Amino acid sequence: MKRALIVDDKEENAYYLEALLKAHGYEVDTARHGAEALVKARQNCPDLVVSDLLMPVMDGYTLLRHWKADARLRTIPFVVYTATYTEPSDERLALDLGADAFVLKPTEPDAFLSRIEAVRARSGAQAAGPRQVSGSPQGNLEGYTETLIRKLEEKTLQLEEANRALQRDIADRELAQKALRESEAQFRLLTEAMPQLVWMTTGDGKNLFVNQRWVDYTGIAAEAGEGDGWLAPLHEDDRPRARAAQESTHGGEGNFALDVRLQKRDGTYHWWLMRGVALRDDAGGVVKWFGTFTDIDRLKEASAARDHAERIASERAAVRDAIFDSVPDVVIHVALDGTIEHINQVPGPLTPEAVRGASWLSFAPAHQHALMQRAFDSVVSSGQPTSFESSASEASGTSTAYWNRIAPVVRDGRITGAVVVARDITERKQTEAQLIVSDRMASVGTLAAGVAHEINNPLASVTANLALAVQDVEALARTTALPQDLLDELHDARDGAERVRMIVRDLKIFSRSEDDKRGPVDVEHVLESTLRMAWNELRHRARLVQLYGKVPPVEAHE
Repeated sequence: MKRALIVDDKEENAYYLEALLKAHGYEVDTARHGAEALVKARQNCPDLVVSDLLMPVMDGYTLLRHWKADARLRTIPFVVYTATYTEPSDERLALDLGADAFVLKPTEPDAFLSRIEAVRARSGAQAAGPRQVSGSPQGNLEGYTETLIRKLEEKTLQLEEANRALQRDIADRELAQKALRESEAQFRLLTEAMPQLVWMTTGDGKNLFVNQRWVDYTGIAAEAGEGDGWLAPLHEDDRPRARAAQESTHGGEGNFALDVRLQKRDGTYHWWLMRGVALRDDAGGVVKWFGTFTDIDRLKEASAARDHAERIASERAAVRDAIFDSVPDVVIHVALDGTIEHINQVPGPLTPEAVRGASWLSFAPAHQHALMQRAFDSVVSSGQPTSFESSASEASGTSTAYWNRIAPVVRDGRITGAVVVARDITERKQTEAQLIVSDRMASVGTLAAGVAHEINNPLASVTANLALAVQDVEALARTTALPQDLLDELHDARDGAERVRMIVRDLKIFSRSEDDKRGPVDVEHVLESTLRMAWNELRHRARLVQLYGKVPPVEAHE
C-alpha cells in the first residue's frame, strides 16, 4: 500500500489531508514539524511527503534541505503545500532546494490529487536519479535567508496589526464593560428612584434582582428572595396566579398584569398591581422577566367604597322608586322647560312612559295654566317651595280637587327643575263641607237647648194653670150651667201645651249630639219625635202613613 507522510503543525490541515489520501488508498502518517518528520521518515520511509513551510522547531525549507541531503530520502517525492509562502520567489526557492511540486492552499481535492499523482509518475520516470538541487548552496542559503527575513517581516507586520486589533478589541471591551457598568448603575438608580417594587427573574421565574423598596416593604433580605423566594410575600391564593401568568405568556407576545395581595413586613396584606414584561431572544423564547409591583391598595379601597356607594345608591333608588310609585299622590319631576321627566301615575289610559317629555300643564284645564305656571316660575326663581289648589274636570263630568306642592330640585348648587306633588283632596273638601253643616247643626242644637230651657219655665206655669183651670171649670160645671165650648177649649189649650212640651223635649234630645251616653232606646218613640220636628215640612208635601211593628228597645243614643 502507498504510504504518505503529512507534515503540518495545524491539526485541522493534517486531518483534512489524511482523510483525503486515505480515501484514495494511502496509508498516512503525520508529523507536526520538520524534525519529527525526519525521525518518522528515517524509521519508515514513505512513498510521498506533503509538507507545509511555516512550522515550529524546523520549518519546511529546512526539512527540504535535510530531505534532499539524506541519501535514503532524496528520491522520495517532496510536495510543498502552503498558504503562507505564496510569492513567486518562495516557489522558486522551494524548487531550487529540490521540491518536486509547489501547491498553494487551498486547492480543490481533485486538482490536489492530480498534482500528487503527476509528481509520483514523474518521480517514477526519474528513478535513475533524484531531482537535482539547482543553484549553489550559498545562493540557496541566501535565498532561504532572504525569504525567512521577508516572512519574518510579514509576520511581524501581521503580529503588529493583530496586536493593534487586539488593543482595539481590549479598548472596545473596556468601553463596553464601562458602559455596561454605567447602564447597570443607572438601572439600579432608576429602580431605587421608582415608587414601585421592582423585580427581575430568569425566563423560568428564578429571581435575579429586587430593589430596596421591595426589601423595605416585605422585610425580606434580597438574598432570601433568590430563586422562588421573591414570590413568598404573595398571598397563598395569588402565588399560583402569578406563576401561571408568567407561564401563559411564554409562547405568546403578550406580557401580563394582575392584581395580587402582597404581605407587608408587619404581616398585613395590601393590594398591588403586578406587571411583567418579557425579554425574548431571536427565537422568541423568554430570557428574562422585568416587572414591578404598583401600590393600588387605596385604589382598591376607593373602588370598594365606590361599589358600596353605588350599591347603596341603587338600593336607595329602588326604595325611592318603590315609594315614588306606591304613593297615592301624583308626583311629577318637571324640567326647567316645563316638560315631564318622570311621573309615577297618569290619569286615564295613558302610561307614564307615554307622557314623558310632554308639558306638565297638559293635565290641567286651560284656565288654570297661568296659575300653575306662576307657581312654577316662583319656585324656580326663589328656590322656595309653594302650594296652591286646583281642580280638574273628568270625562264623566265630575270635578276633582287637588292640593299641589311644588319644590325645587337642586343639583350642585343650582336649580335644575322642580317636583310637583298633586294630592286628590276631593273627599277632604266634601268632608269639610259636611263638617260645616255639622257645625251649623251643632250650633242649632246649642241654640235649641237654650230655647228649650227658656220655654220650659213659662210652659210649666201654663201647663199647671191650665190643669187647675180645667179642674175648676169641671167643678163649677157640676153646680152651674156653663157654655159647652168652654171646657173643650180648655182641653185643647192643655193638649197644645202638652205638644209644646213634647217639642221642647225633642229639641233637648237634638241638642245632646255631643253626649255619647248609650242605653235602651224605644225606636218608635225616636221616630215619633223625628216626625213631630219635621211635620211642618212633611204635611204640605206628602201623606204620612205610620205602620209600626213590635220592636224591642235597642242599645243606642237617642
